[in-house]
Amino acid sequence: MPYSKFKIAVVGDIMIDHRIEGDVNKVSPEAPIVILNKKEEKYALGGAANAAANVAGLGAEVVLLGVWGFYGLSILNRLCEKTTIKNKIVMDTCRKTTIKKRFVSMGQHILRVDDEDKHAIREDHEEYIIKELKKDKFDGIILSDYGKGVLTPRICQVAIKIGSPVFVDPKDDAWLKFKGCEVITPNQKEYFSPNPPIAKNIKYIVVTMGEKGAEIIGQTGIDHGFNHVVKTEPVEVFDVGGAGDTFITALTCEYLRTKQIVMAVRFANKCAGIVVSKRGTQAIDIKEVSINRPHPYNTAKRIFKSILEEDNE
Repeated sequence: MPYSKFKIAVVGDIMIDHRIEGDVNKVSPEAPIVILNKKEEKYALGGAANAAANVAGLGAEVVLLGVWGFYGLSILNRLCEKTTIKNKIVMDTCRKTTIKKRFVSMGQHILRVDDEDKHAIREDHEEYIIKELKKDKFDGIILSDYGKGVLTPRICQVAIKIGSPVFVDPKDDAWLKFKGCEVITPNQKEYFSPNPPIAKNIKYIVVTMGEKGAEIIGQTGIDHGFNHVVKTEPVEVFDVGGAGDTFITALTCEYLRTKQIVMAVRFANKCAGIVVSKRGTQAIDIKEVSINRPHPYNTAKRIFKSILEEDNE
């Protein structure tokens, strides 16, 4: 596998996605709401855990670091055992486990219920994560921020100063703690907010734009001022849950392999397009994307040529 030589740490907010599917045939006599007749329920890794599952699915070695609450450890372990994730989480029995419960009928989301804590993690748990980051050698680090309190400024800066390239999937516009990272991937809402995020010493900003693709903005060095939109191929979308996790992990793996940001974003778009065509939160599998992949040298030449042609139009 092209990514099997890489060891990647995923640090961030770990979640469980709980999906309940059923039929809707009537309206409740108690209130103007539908009644869901439950047929099936599934659990899936979410947040940073889903990002780790995507890294594992692409064939790289992955270590998951984060904090788990008082509920559902057996569910997390069972789901992780289906992957090659090396689970190094710490448990906090006074903290809620982040669970996103979705009620679905015929592919349509009826309701989502979130159960979570958002306060910063305990200092001893912060120390544990930092210790685990420092004692191992990683080819890359992914910071998966969902605003649930795991990614403290100290953890982020320690991760960045270790020396491995750091790739960030941010939440909102609080970017100061990510100063010095390699790539950050905000969505349009996060990047074009009323209070634009401050991006200091970040090599590339990659703004994800859904079906329109992703815009690469070079920030430092020879790529300062570089701007290019990588378009996506049309796909039938069933569920966008987890697409951001797939995007950041695919980008990370391909960037570590090629050191080419355009190639990495193109590959990330392709992988995200595959997972949104599935129902529920599901990780990418290398078998789904490895067929007929072009040689990286030829791809790089073609991409470079296309950029020049677009600039001359």
